[in-house]
Amino acid sequence: KGKGKIISVMGNKGASATVDRHQGFLEILRDYPEIEIVDSLYTEWTYESAYHQLDSIIKLHPDVDMIAAHSDPVALAAHDVCVKNRLDHMPIIIGVDGLSGEGNGIENILKGKITGTSYNPTGGEDAIQIALKILEGKPYDRVTKLHTQLVDANNVRNFILQEERIVTYNQRIEEVNGILGRYLQRTTLMQLIISITVFVIFLIIGFVFFIIRSMRQRAKLRLEVEEANAAKLTFFTN
Repeated sequence: KGKGKIISVMGNKGASATVDRHQGFLEILRDYPEIEIVDSLYTEWTYESAYHQLDSIIKLHPDVDMIAAHSDPVALAAHDVCVKNRLDHMPIIIGVDGLSGEGNGIENILKGKITGTSYNPTGGEDAIQIALKILEGKPYDRVTKLHTQLVDANNVRNFILQEERIVTYNQRIEEVNGILGRYLQRTTLMQLIISITVFVIFLIIGFVFFIIRSMRQRAKLRLEVEEANAAKLTFFTN
């Protein structure tokens, strides 16, 4: 409702991801002057690096309304610290990553340990395309925005369904790639067999041509010998 106290739990100090995420967070908060960041700390993105620091800070701010973490493991550490200290109310806990699987952000939302997470696209394909444009001397955008998505209890199941579909599609792609691989192997083998067959045919044709030519040369030579013998016989007869 436009008011509240926040503890900001960031990643490595000076890291580009830490700086950019915190800067984006501050830009949004400028529109809500009554929302205050009462404390902040740097971590190494991990559960262990955040737990003990948060344990000390949460005691100073037991009435905090929200804990904004730069990674899902840090968000889970915030939850466990709040449970340990038995706060009167559980603050909103938001992480970043949006990974599926055991112990990751999506599972922690389903278990009610964190309120939500911001799905973090890696931008790997975009980076490769930009790198290719740079290498080829083509124009490219110096700033590429990657669209994120907030995942919470309202859409987490839809998100899981999307992830399962992606996994299913990836499996199908792998199956198709396997079929194509086997087809290409067969095609390569057939091409090799055809090439060998054509080579053998050319060898046979060349051998037959050589034999015919040799037979013609022998016939011509025999005729020449016969003519020479006839000439000698005629000469001695005369």
